[in-house]
Amino acid sequence: MGSLVGKKAIVLCGSSGIGFGIASELKMAGAQVAITGRAENKLKDAQNRIGIDYVGSVDHAFPFKTKEAVTGLCKNLEGLDILVLHSPPPPKGTFETTSLEQWQDGFQRITLMAIEAIQSALPYLKNSNSPRIIFILSTAAKEPMQGLLVSSTLRAGMLGFMKSLSRELAPHQITVNAVLPGYTRTGDAVVTGQNHLESLIPLRRLAEPLEHGKLVKFLASDEASYITGQTIAVDGGLSKSV
Repeated sequence: MGSLVGKKAIVLCGSSGIGFGIASELKMAGAQVAITGRAENKLKDAQNRIGIDYVGSVDHAFPFKTKEAVTGLCKNLEGLDILVLHSPPPPKGTFETTSLEQWQDGFQRITLMAIEAIQSALPYLKNSNSPRIIFILSTAAKEPMQGLLVSSTLRAGMLGFMKSLSRELAPHQITVNAVLPGYTRTGDAVVTGQNHLESLIPLRRLAEPLEHGKLVKFLASDEASYITGQTIAVDGGLSKSV
């Protein structure tokens, strides 16, 4: 797989978990990497651990904050080639336990956050020789998960957005793809009863954050320049849909 030397990347919510795994792989491949996050201590730790070039402290739950943060990071990087749209987890619950305010919060965290980021990044991506937009969603986008109603609903819609965007931006040679992580060893409270989950997964283990990063690294590389509008699950074979 080719290197990403000379490439400039932004990973939203990249200070821990899957986002940090992605940022790590991009950085190891030679890219300049900027990340966003809410917790200053996690941002500083990520910067120290893997040499992140720029960080943006932002709470993506607030409207227009993502747009401001991405604009600032693009200016710091003096351009952009790779935009990775990783989002904070939305509210958990069933239909009867989820308030309208929680739906609105989830819509901001998943949908509007991505739209804000793309609006800010698009002028820079159009000036790139190998522009990439990569959505990090969830297998819940294809197969709804119990207790994750907001996530399952909104992420399914994001697949339609991703596909539409891939066709609209194709004339600019901007590829747009989606990665669907399954159960991953991130410390998320949802992933409880680990042994039980592992028994459900055909590969009999949880994913590691870096495994999602390796796929993102490939999709960001020159070798993936003819891949766009695609959805790829990284779930150890758990998904039953094609």
